[in-house]
Amino acid sequence: MKNHISRRFSVFCLLFSVFCEAALIKSPVPPSAEGHFVRDTDGDGVADQIAIKFLNPIDSAYLKSAVDSIVISDNFVLAGVTPKKNMLFLEVVGRGNVTSCVFATLYQKGATPVKLSLADSLAPIPVSANVFAGSGMNADTLVVSFSELVEPGNIGLKLLSKDGSEKDVNYKTVVADSKNLKFVLDRKTSENLSASDVVWASRGVALDLSHNKNIEKKLTLSGVSPFRVVTNPKASFNPLELRAAPIFESSFTALGFEFPENKIGMAVDFGSDEFLKSLDEQLAERKLGSASLENVSIRMDMSVYSHSGEYLTSSHLNVKGSDAKVAGGARVFFFWNFMDGHRRVAGSGVYLVRTTLQVFYQGKLISKDNLGTLHAFGVVRK
Repeated sequence: MKNHISRRFSVFCLLFSVFCEAALIKSPVPPSAEGHFVRDTDGDGVADQIAIKFLNPIDSAYLKSAVDSIVISDNFVLAGVTPKKNMLFLEVVGRGNVTSCVFATLYQKGATPVKLSLADSLAPIPVSANVFAGSGMNADTLVVSFSELVEPGNIGLKLLSKDGSEKDVNYKTVVADSKNLKFVLDRKTSENLSASDVVWASRGVALDLSHNKNIEKKLTLSGVSPFRVVTNPKASFNPLELRAAPIFESSFTALGFEFPENKIGMAVDFGSDEFLKSLDEQLAERKLGSASLENVSIRMDMSVYSHSGEYLTSSHLNVKGSDAKVAGGARVFFFWNFMDGHRRVAGSGVYLVRTTLQVFYQGKLISKDNLGTLHAFGVVRK
C-alpha cells in the first residue's frame, strides 16, 4: 500500500513538471491578415521601415523565444527590430520608393511560415516644377514632377513670390501624366509668373496609386525666362476710336502691369532685377562684364496674319535702357491697333500674330526669343 501511494505521487510530480514546462512556452501569435506596410519615417523618399501587425501584443521576450526569422522579398537589409504593442517595426536600409509588391515571410517556432503582403505607404515626393510655354494657340502649362506615378489630389497648388507672399494661381485643368501633374494655367496666372517664384506643393496635391498623399515641399520654378514675352489673347474694339490711332503703338508702365483688356499685342518687363541678373549671367559667359541698363536695348517684332495665313501687317519697336521711360525697369507694351498695312480696320475673328524679342548689350545680340511665338488672337469688332 505504501509503495502504491509512492508510485502515484511520483507520476503526479512528473505530470506537474511537464505541464509547468509547457506553460512557459508561448504559443505562436499569428500575424494579422492585413495591416503590414513599408514606410518612409523621415520623409526623404527612401523606404526605411517595415511594419508587421500581429493579432495579440508582442514583446522582446516573445521575439527571442518564438520568432525564428523574417525574410523580405525585396532587397531591403534589416538593421534593427522594435516590438510595440501588436506591431513589429523592422529598421531597414531600403532601395528607394516602393512601386511594386513587397512580401515578408514570417517564420515562428511551432507554426507554418506565413507570407505577408506589405502595402506601400511611402508618400510621393515633389521633384521639380517647370513651366512650358504654349506653342501655337495652347495655354502655358505648369508641370510638377513626382518620384512615382501620381494622380491629382483634392488640394490646390500654391505659388509664392520672391518675398514669400502668396500669388494668385488659377488653372483650367489638371492632367495626370505618368509621374507628372500638368496644370493648364489661365492667362492672368501665366502672365504674372516670375523666374524667382516658388511652387508650394501642399500635402494632398497628388496621390500615388495606393492613395498616399504627397510630401509637402517647396520647389524652385523653372522654365520662366526673364526675357519672356507676355500677350493678351483676345480683345474688343470700336472702329470709330481708331481714326487717329497708328497701326502699332507703344506704352510704358510699371513692371508686371496687367495687360489692358481692350488691347492686343505683346509686352516685356525690361530692366527688372531678374532681367538684369540673367543678363549678368549671359555676359559673364561671354566675358563682357556686369550688366548696366544704359548699355542694354531690346527690339520687339510683331507680324499679323489672317486666320488663313494671309499677311496683313508688321512692325517693330526699339527701346534703349538709357531711355528715361524705363529707368528702374518698366513693362514695355507694343500694341496692334486692329488695322492692316493700308489702315483697313479688321473684322471680328481670329488672327495669327508672330512675336519676336531680341536683347542687345552694347550693340551685340545676347538673346533672341522666337520659339513658340505664333499666337492666336481673338478680335471682336463692336
